[in-house]
Amino acid sequence: MKTTLPGTPTNLGANLAADVFDLSNQWLEKWQTLASWPATENTPAASPLPLPVKCNRIGDREASGNLDRSIHAAMARATLGISPASLALAYLDWAVHLAVSPGKWLRLAENGARQLTQFANYSPQACLGTTSTPCIEAADHDKRFNEEAWQRWPFNVYSQAFLLQQQWWQHATTGIAGVSAHDEQVVSFVARQLLDMISPVNFGATNPLVLETTIKEHGLNLIRGMQNFQADRDRTLIGRNEQSVAALVLHQQIVALVALDGALDQAAILPDAVVHVDHIVELAQIQHRGDRHAARHLAPWRDRARRTEQ
Repeated sequence: MKTTLPGTPTNLGANLAADVFDLSNQWLEKWQTLASWPATENTPAASPLPLPVKCNRIGDREASGNLDRSIHAAMARATLGISPASLALAYLDWAVHLAVSPGKWLRLAENGARQLTQFANYSPQACLGTTSTPCIEAADHDKRFNEEAWQRWPFNVYSQAFLLQQQWWQHATTGIAGVSAHDEQVVSFVARQLLDMISPVNFGATNPLVLETTIKEHGLNLIRGMQNFQADRDRTLIGRNEQSVAALVLHQQIVALVALDGALDQAAILPDAVVHVDHIVELAQIQHRGDRHAARHLAPWRDRARRTEQ
């Protein structure tokens, strides 16, 4: 049997809780007494005092839960489903362990100095066309710089500078003692994605293939790219996902098949209007004249669409 001596922390905590409970009961009794106090001849009857109201804890919990879910859903849509808390924890794990690893600092400084020397020797030779040996080779799975156009100046300088920077950050985000394997993979992956955003492939002025296509097509490729960008932006704003886009493509294929079957003039199908979009289904309204001949032609294709979606 466990015993506690008077004055120990456990006994003091129990006594304090009992005192608080007694004080709350006394306060409640006084409040109820004041609320029911009878009026005298000289004292006019006062309005009854309101008694303490119990909070609806279940309702409050549901309301706060709905608020949290709404905020989390908005954050997920803004971050494409990536948890900012998970990224922050992974980055903190990497940054703290890197800050207390001076040996890793020396290795990173040595690698940076060696890469800078290699690039300084390569750049003038590449400009004069007197060298064909790159500073660094791209990984086997990286096919971005395999075209012959990337071997000409100044594009070879752009690609080499990017690959050297990518290699340095790969060393900086991996091989740090104390960092968990999961956090190391997250930090390395995010760093690689951020570097890919500034890759010379993604900019028209530094991509020789884009420049050649622009000259060949007189800028029409840039117009198509802007149209694709606007279409992607519209899909993002209205919340269409890949499944809804696939369903819309299936619907367009059905309309094309009906047109080939010769029933388009009978059905008189008009452009569809999307009336509802969510994460499961996209509901489109199709208008037609509704004659029996059109219904006979459209019914098999609608049944096939249902079976395909199921």
